[in-house]
Amino acid sequence: MYDREIKIARKAIKKLTKIILSESKEKFDNLNDLVKNKEIECEKLFIELIAKKFPKDKILSEKLNSSSNLQDRTWLIDSIDGRINYARELPIFGTQIAFYDRNETQFAFIFLPKLNELYFAKNGNGCYLNGKQIVIERDVELNDTLVAMSDFHHMPSSISEKQLELYKNIFSKILGFRTNGCSSFDFAEVANSNYACHIFIGQKLWNYLPGMLICKESGAICNSGEFYGNTYHMACCNDNLSKFMSREIKKISTKLK
Repeated sequence: MYDREIKIARKAIKKLTKIILSESKEKFDNLNDLVKNKEIECEKLFIELIAKKFPKDKILSEKLNSSSNLQDRTWLIDSIDGRINYARELPIFGTQIAFYDRNETQFAFIFLPKLNELYFAKNGNGCYLNGKQIVIERDVELNDTLVAMSDFHHMPSSISEKQLELYKNIFSKILGFRTNGCSSFDFAEVANSNYACHIFIGQKLWNYLPGMLICKESGAICNSGEFYGNTYHMACCNDNLSKFMSREIKKISTKLK
């Protein structure tokens, strides 16, 4: 099932990568304009590809279709995730695509072009890195845990302060934190057993649905909940770590009410 959809998603990733990695000949006043221009170009191409094959499908994307509702046969596209890293020519950025149908994410891709890593997961069929199945390493102790958390800067200051509080509460108990500004990379690192946990705080579906399926199909424990008026989406390598992190998050939420 969804073989035609998966095929068009793979084709889209190849075409989008050419745009993303190409050197622009246009002049821009700042790097944000350059990135925005490429994101829009990628989204237009993606919309065109989907419209040709599946004209009745819906698309959710950051620049051109951010207000659409999630419903059956909805595509989600984040063409340049980690846009600041991309603008600064750092290698930690990626493209992520997910397809939602029958009340579930049915498949997802994360491609990290500078690392040449293509992650693919299909609901109930496992997770694959460059065509080889990967299974998460579960036997990780708390004091050997690397935790990635989403960027603070794009959130309201009240939420950023609570993220920092969570950071302080947990820091001494784990090996360390990572804040990369790229949810696709962070979720991929959990699936590939380089990080033990990623906590994404935010409500943009294209930022977390692809990564959550990638992690779930690699064997991670995935859950979502409330974080001070926003939502968090978390993937952990084992149940003990998931319960620990959930308790720490709940402490802050309860304390604030």
